[in-house]
Amino acid sequence: MPPQMSVIFVLGSPGAGKGTLSALLTKNFPVQHISVGDLLRRIKNDHTHPQAGAIASMLNKQELIDAKVLVPILRNQLEELESREQGRKVMLVDGFPRNLAQRREFEEVFAEPVLVLLFNCPKEIAKQRYLTRNLEGREADDEAMFEKRYKEYVQNNEDIVRKYRGEGAPSGGRY
Repeated sequence: MPPQMSVIFVLGSPGAGKGTLSALLTKNFPVQHISVGDLLRRIKNDHTHPQAGAIASMLNKQELIDAKVLVPILRNQLEELESREQGRKVMLVDGFPRNLAQRREFEEVFAEPVLVLLFNCPKEIAKQRYLTRNLEGREADDEAMFEKRYKEYVQNNEDIVRKYRGEGAPSGGRY
């Protein structure tokens, strides 16, 4: 059975401040936060996790995680957080979806998000933030990686935003 939490997708380019702003929201509102990137890096380093090898391979090749692999992992994490929700029935999912396949798979397993937050940030500011942050497990965060991820974000995000702003927007939800 899918978790009964309300899900809010938090979208934005690398360095846009998704994690920082999500953390602030969890301090001031009854919401929980999951960073999909942090979750994947934890799994990559957990050699007992059944998907550790597949996740490590995709992350090392700097590939997007296949929706059929990622959504079950996300589902397990949401179920775990729901079991210890402590009155927090809203989940901010930061950095997801990164393409339409991930979006479709998520909505087949769960439902549409109740809200989609899009953090716009000028590219140069996002780049500066990206290059100066020091995130554990992100040793490869250099200028070339930023450019690759930013280009991927621009290409894929346009389709996701179009889907949520127009036809296919969450019913009863807001963008």
